[in-house]
Amino acid sequence: MCHHFMILTPALKHVDQGSTMSYNSWKKRGWCRAERAARFLSTRNTSMIIVESPLRLELAMAFDSLWCPAGSGDFTQDADKRQVGHLLKLLLTNKLQASLAMGKFHEYRVLLNLQRNLLHNLPIGSITEVVPILMADNDAVPPGGEKCTRMASQFMHQNGFTSIDEKDEGGWTPLCFAALNGDHVLIKGLLNLRADVNDCLSKTDPLFHFDRGMSVLAFCAMFSNNTAMKLLIAEKADLDASDCIGARSIDNGRRRGQLRGHQDTYG
Repeated sequence: MCHHFMILTPALKHVDQGSTMSYNSWKKRGWCRAERAARFLSTRNTSMIIVESPLRLELAMAFDSLWCPAGSGDFTQDADKRQVGHLLKLLLTNKLQASLAMGKFHEYRVLLNLQRNLLHNLPIGSITEVVPILMADNDAVPPGGEKCTRMASQFMHQNGFTSIDEKDEGGWTPLCFAALNGDHVLIKGLLNLRADVNDCLSKTDPLFHFDRGMSVLAFCAMFSNNTAMKLLIAEKADLDASDCIGARSIDNGRRRGQLRGHQDTYG
């Protein structure tokens, strides 16, 4: 495998359409997004370099794969999405297993809980059992909210956590990863286990640059998980909590221009 992945996108005029072809048009194409995601999910560390002219080179950031998932790109044949889905799921499975084998547990947890975004709009199911599944223990499930409590228990197992307030080497609690996941039923289950609704990152994430102090509510805002946001707000999440650069949860929504419905969410 090459050490560098070069994205050659000089600004050129399309002969037939008359439009300008550039990096912006490149990253709208589904297969190009899939290629970038495949490089991101490689088990080897490689760089993605955008070349727009002989004098303009730029290092592509990892989080581009989050904001522009392959399934939301343009495909000439819609059936191609199934092929892309199978490819990315296979690569993600290999990456998760490699991260576990190398002891990169924080990376494993981040990728495991980002798959809803990475596989967005692709006709493929998510990966649920990287770690051998626990047998159901009916006696261990408290009455009421059984589905969300079972989901929370399996989540704790798959993510390698033993307590609800435990922090991993990246400074994340189980609820932080659940907010990244975005499943409101899962979040409800963790809150039932006494997770702190105002949990936040105690360190800045080196891969995706999520800032220290970023709250679980901010994660939900960033990824437009409005149902999860409403749940957290109903559970008295602090709307004014800010991260280390002073950004609040609603500011994280604005970063992506994803405020549709947020006004209703915040009331």
